This record gives sequence, C-alpha cells and structure tokens, in this order.
Amino acid sequence: DLGSAGTGTYEDTSAVPGEAYSYEVRYRPGGVVTDVACSPETIAIPLSDTQIPTAQVQSPVSDLSPPAFVTVEGSASDDISGVARVLVRVERRDTIPRQYWNGSAWVAAVSNLEATVSSNGPRVSDGYSWFVSDQVDLTNEGSYRIRVWARDTAGNISTFGTNPIVDLDVVSAPEPDVQGPVAQVQSPVSDLSPPAFVTVEGSASDDISGVARVLVRVERRDTIPRQYWNGSAWVAAVSNLEATVSSNGPRVSDGYSWFVSDQVDLTNEGSYRIRVWARDTAGNISTFGTNPVLDVDVF
Repeated sequence: DLGSAGTGTYEDTSAVPGEAYSYEVRYRPGGVVTDVACSPETIAIPLSDTQIPTAQVQSPVSDLSPPAFVTVEGSASDDISGVARVLVRVERRDTIPRQYWNGSAWVAAVSNLEATVSSNGPRVSDGYSWFVSDQVDLTNEGSYRIRVWARDTAGNISTFGTNPIVDLDVVSAPEPDVQGPVAQVQSPVSDLSPPAFVTVEGSASDDISGVARVLVRVERRDTIPRQYWNGSAWVAAVSNLEATVSSNGPRVSDGYSWFVSDQVDLTNEGSYRIRVWARDTAGNISTFGTNPVLDVDVF
C-alpha cells in the first residue's frame, strides 16, 4: 500500500535465468474500488556467465620455412556474453633467458601483444576472429611458442596456460632439388626358366622431393626389328608401361617401390631388356639410358 504516491519494490524469487517474464502493475486510487492497470512490461532475466572464453592460434602453422615476418591470427569463442579482449604472447624457446616479441623487437621482459577482435556474426555463437596488427619477426631459425589469453565481457578469463599453445619451428628453405631420381628393376631376375608371364617391379629413390613417376620399357633384343611390350602384345612401335609408385615410409629417404600391373609375356625363349625411366616431384628426370639396365635370358 503506497498511499496516494510513492515507490515500492517486488522480488520474484521464482524467476529463472535465461527466461523472459511479463509483469503488470495495478494501483487503486484513493476512494476508487476498481484497480487501474499500467501497461505490462516484459523483462528478460539474463543468464549468468561463469564460463571462460577460449582462444586459439590459426596462423602461423606449427612449422615455418623459410624464416619470415608473419601475422599472428586466430579464433575465439564464448558461451554467453561474448569475447571482449585477446592478448598474444610470442616467445623464443631456444634462448637463455627466453625472449619475447614486444611488437617491434625481441626483449627479455615478458611482453603481451594486443589483438584486434571482431565478431563473425550478430550472435555470440557465431564466434570471433582476431589478429595482431604488428607482424612478428620470425626471420631467425629457432624454436618459438605462441600463447593466447582471452576475456569475455562478463570478466571471465582464459589464461595463457589454459588456451591451446602453438610450438613453432622455423627453418631455412630446403636446398633446391636438382638431382634426378634413381630407379631399378628387382624382378624378374636376369635369367628366367621356364618361360612365363612375369610382373616387372623394382625400387626407386630420390634425394629431396620424392619420386613421382616411373615408366618401364620391355624390349626383345633378338628380333629384327626389335619388339616392345605394350601391356597386351609385342609390337614394333616403342612402348612404355606406366608403373604404380608407392612410398616405403613417411620420409623421402625411406625410398619407393613400383610395379607394372600388366604382366609381361616372356613365354618365348630369347633375349629381353628392361629399362626404367623416373621423374621426381621437382621435375628432374632419369632416363632409360641413365638408370640400370636389366638383360633377361629366357630359356
């Protein structure tokens, strides 16, 4: 009862965060029996944001070659209130004491870089993008680490230790690949008895870029003119067979294996020659004349 004029408060202890409620105020002027209603007011009860935001680096990647100045950028997300601020810390892990990039130089004092944060859409759930305007000097080979800190508008903070960390190895560009690959036949052996259809297979190697393609040429040496196996018949036209090439492991140094899927008809006695051609991914070629030649006598 406020009398003729006054103010008052009402507490709705049943209100649930995240829900909206409509409230209507009624009053009874003095001497009037009928209540007078004011326009109802809808009030949304905000959710309580207690979760920390998350932020991560999306560029640069974990390894960098050649050394360069780079822009550090990434993404961030929050559940309710939205990401308000992102800080980035870039450090050299291979110096004693560690050094930190302050935006213009490497220094011994711990330094954080302010990131520019932008929303990816009108809703908090659309996420956020961020970047550091000052590029980071990664022109020296070495080991680096990038950490990220974030705060949402409710004041919750994810620290440099809670967000994902990027460890970065910076190395010089590899030497250019100017050497041709090497390929050789491992089967069949130099003499074959009895005559039969055979699968031609072998190995290959390269120094830097890796073996990309192998061609095989099988010819009869005891016919005039010479004949060549085209995958299904002996013909007078020079023919090359495409080999299937596979790596022996994740590194170029693990080497390569290859085989020709169409078997070769060595059912007639005679003298045959198998030559191999190879190309690496850099475009260097070893020709039918430079790779080892296999002569096969069938009897």
